[in-house]
Amino acid sequence: MIRIIFAILLAVCMSNASIAAETTPAPTPAPAAGASDAMTVKRLEAKDWCSEHDLPKDSCMKCDQKLIPAFKKKGDFCKEHGVPESLCVQCDPEVKKKLDAMRPLKDEKAK
Repeated sequence: MIRIIFAILLAVCMSNASIAAETTPAPTPAPAAGASDAMTVKRLEAKDWCSEHDLPKDSCMKCDQKLIPAFKKKGDFCKEHGVPESLCVQCDPEVKKKLDAMRPLKDEKAK
């Protein structure tokens, strides 16, 4: 008799577990770096933007070649295009959205 009750309880628990698994939504994956960051980045001021190379000044290796070793050390360097990998729009076109969100507004002038 105890075995029958135990078997029934076990069957009920197992069916509830499978129902819960079917109705529980799958967790949403974390957003990928790059494009998803475009909406959460801060718009820079004109004084912080390299208008000549269209990059943040603190990442513009064309203006400041001393930045190159630091980016290479972090593993954030695109050898093919000579820019930080995290800002390489040629390797990752989604990065353009991030840069567009960071770029100062056109009517703002460097101070």
